[in-house]
Amino acid sequence: MEEGAFLAAILEQPTDPVVRLIYADWLEDRGDSRAEVLRLEPASVSPQCLKALCRRFGPEWVALLNVGLQSGDVVEVTAGPYEGIQATIHEVDLKRGAVKLDLNIFCRPMEPLVVKLFEVCRYLTRGK
Repeated sequence: MEEGAFLAAILEQPTDPVVRLIYADWLEDRGDSRAEVLRLEPASVSPQCLKALCRRFGPEWVALLNVGLQSGDVVEVTAGPYEGIQATIHEVDLKRGAVKLDLNIFCRPMEPLVVKLFEVCRYLTRGK
């Protein structure tokens, strides 16, 4: 299997950790340190760790941690003006690498906030 096939399989089955872990083994066999990111449990990655991983491996690569996000999941915004605010995922768009969030801070309805998948979110609790 080639790298592109692994990435396609992860995007096809984003909630299945098995493909991600097999890909991590494949990378490790080739001496590629990116395997470290794929072995992380997304729920255990703090905002500080997420930022450090983005600096070390690049945000696009770290996005693989969050491909399993689903509508209804509660996450924490980890960058930008809403940093530190909890939000509920409204919609996930893996093709664009973005999620729409409903911020959990306002009493009045507002338009969902669109943020980059690889820069701003981590799991807090699983929805639905």
